[in-house]
Amino acid sequence: MCKFFQDGFCEDRSLTDFVPCAKENCPFWEKAIIIMNETHSLMAEQRKIMNKTFSTWETVSVPSTGWTLEQMKQNVSEMKRSGNTIVFVSPIPFMLKELAKDANVLVFHNDRREKKQLPNGKIIQVVAETGWQLV
Repeated sequence: MCKFFQDGFCEDRSLTDFVPCAKENCPFWEKAIIIMNETHSLMAEQRKIMNKTFSTWETVSVPSTGWTLEQMKQNVSEMKRSGNTIVFVSPIPFMLKELAKDANVLVFHNDRREKKQLPNGKIIQVVAETGWQLV
């Protein structure tokens, strides 16, 4: 998020007043890179949070078969150089460890669980569709 954003307004550096935020034109607004398994997708609430928090974001799809350690190292290097905020939807332990050292890393978190009954009658707990936060 923009470091000058406060209560729906952005401090225009050329003025002393606060003006409505125009994040799409703001040089201070951050871009994010979402790391997500190609078989996963953002939930509606997660998408809203991303749109509210970042002016632009892109998704890096992780193959369902995963990456080799060398591929992960290369991706980590590129992401560090980008200076963008990294948002993990699908956790990749090695990348979390490496990026947390030098980059702004966020993850989606949800305390809420819902019960779901499977066709065989078994009841399981799944993450709720709502209640998401970027932390």
